[in-house]
Amino acid sequence: MKCSFLTLAAGLVFCLAACAEGVGPSEEDDIAAIKAIADTWLTAYNAGDIETLRTLYTDDAILMPRSRRAYRGVEEIMGFFAGGAAAYTVGVIDRVEEITVRGDIAWTVGRFWLDGVPKGEAPPFKDAGRYFILFVRDETGGWKIHRDIDQHTPDADPATPPE
Repeated sequence: MKCSFLTLAAGLVFCLAACAEGVGPSEEDDIAAIKAIADTWLTAYNAGDIETLRTLYTDDAILMPRSRRAYRGVEEIMGFFAGGAAAYTVGVIDRVEEITVRGDIAWTVGRFWLDGVPKGEAPPFKDAGRYFILFVRDETGGWKIHRDIDQHTPDADPATPPE
């Protein structure tokens, strides 16, 4: 009888472990969700759509743009984006090079090229660099941008964006 109980217990543990593997989204689903956020961000940023951008960030997100101070919290971040959208029509080219998911955190690494056309008296600009974006899974199981940092790098030249 003892052997049967142990066999039954081992079988139950095996079944529970096998079932647990199927709980929640797969890594492929998470990567697809992160790609969708990146696409939504790019479209919203290019359009100056601050309200859509707002939905992509956590309330306590931090944006760390090159050569500027850190912007803490979604309201400060949206203020930064709104100022840029008021002064420029911007075109961004984005090349995601890596998406990594580890449980309830994920990150992307990539390169970007910006082309800013002034709406008023501001000078036009071109910029390029690399970025690292940290995502966290929210209470609904979806993903939000939690940390967003970019920098200038020699392998992303503003004068030679990709086609």
